[in-house]
Parts: sequence; C-alpha cells; structure tokens
Amino acid sequence: MDLSQLTRAERFIAGGGLAMLAVSFFPWFRMGAFTVNAWDNLLSALAVLVALSMTLQVLTSRFGTVRMPRLPVAWGQVHVVTAAAVFGMVTLQFAMGDDLEPFGLRLDPAFGIFLAGAASLAMLYGGVLSLRASGERGPRRPF
Repeated sequence: MDLSQLTRAERFIAGGGLAMLAVSFFPWFRMGAFTVNAWDNLLSALAVLVALSMTLQVLTSRFGTVRMPRLPVAWGQVHVVTAAAVFGMVTLQFAMGDDLEPFGLRLDPAFGIFLAGAASLAMLYGGVLSLRASGERGPRRPF
C-alpha cells in the first residue's frame, strides 16, 4: 500500500478517520478518576463508526479491487455531508455532555473529545477538498 497514491483530500479523510478511531479510546468525559470514552455513548460511538466507514471507503476505492457504485451525487458531496455529520455528532456530544443520571452527577469534558473535534474537522476539510476536486455542485442527471 503506497500512501503516495492518495490525494490530499483522501489523506485528510483517512487520517482524520484513523485519528477518530484512536481517540475513541481516550477519555471523552471525566469526573475525578472516573472516565468515559466514545464507546460509552451512542452518539459518539456512531460518530466514530461513520468516520471509520468514510476511511474504509477511501482506502478500499484507492487500494482495493472494489469498484464503488455510481451515485446520483459526486463522492465529494458524500464526503462533505458525512464529515459534517461526524463533526456535528461530536459537537452535539460535547454540548450535551455526559452524566450519571441515577446519581445526579455531571461529567466534565476530557481531552479525547477535543481531539475528536480536531479529527472531525480534518475529515471535513478533506471532504471539501474532495468536493472541489470533483468539480460538481449538484446531483447528476440520471440519463
């Protein structure tokens, strides 16, 4: 696997997705010695899974023998929308926070969620670069 085959947009998307996977195991919220990572919340776990699916799509389309389907929209548009969804989910998780409802305790954000925000911004930047490279602005005509 020669990483020099990746475009700049694909590097940002794949790098951000792999960073999201790594950061998902870091503490996202904490209270004292008690920590919660991305896999303890549905929203943040979904954000990591979507980021990972974007990464797998980029890597398999570039290095695998898989042919991606022809969509009614450009893959750049798909990348922008899914990266924006990942960033939105991470931002929403940060805004909602995390708590231990039965005990009435509120957890404070930890460094993992901030790193996840940076990784999702890198993916969003890669999506924008991918959209610019595709040169398309709207849906393709079906015929």
